[in-house]
Amino acid sequence: MLAQSFEEFVNSLQLDNTEDIQTKFKSITKRLNTSFYNNNSEEEHGYIVGSVGRQTAISGVSDMDMLFVLPDALYSQYDGDDWNGQKRIT
Repeated sequence: MLAQSFEEFVNSLQLDNTEDIQTKFKSITKRLNTSFYNNNSEEEHGYIVGSVGRQTAISGVSDMDMLFVLPDALYSQYDGDDWNGQKRIT
C-alpha cells in the first residue's frame, strides 16, 4: 500500500510537457541560427539548461531556461564598444 502510494506520487511529478518544451526550444534555436549563423539548425549553438536541462523539472513546469552561443565576431563587435556595448545585446 505504501509502496504503491509512493509510486503514484513519483509518477505524478513526471514532466508531462516534454514535447512542447522541445518544440519551443527547436523553434527558438532555429530562428536564432537563421539570424546569426545563416543556417536552419534546430539544435546547433543552443543548450537547454536549468531544471529541464538537468532533468530535475517536475510536472507543471512553465518555463525553459536556455543558452545560445553567439558568433565570436558579434562578441568582439559589442565588447569593443566604449559605452558598455555588451549591455546592448540584452
